[in-house]
Amino acid sequence: LEVREEAGVPFGSPLNVFDLCESLNPKVRVRFAGYSMEGCYFRSDRPMIEISALRPIGRRVFNAAHELGHHVFG
Repeated sequence: LEVREEAGVPFGSPLNVFDLCESLNPKVRVRFAGYSMEGCYFRSDRPMIEISALRPIGRRVFNAAHELGHHVFG
């Protein structure tokens, strides 16, 4: 809920997790990799989520949201 509030997205409204990553401060970059894996999060001054481009789109969205959770919750 706090992340939604920070991004200005009301509870109950659909959101695009990739747009959400872009709207955070600092911005969480999302990169699509061409090899098979689920996803990973890199904590740094310029945080990044890496997601496999080989997974179906629904899985990419889920994995991005999961990795964003690592960013938000430390």
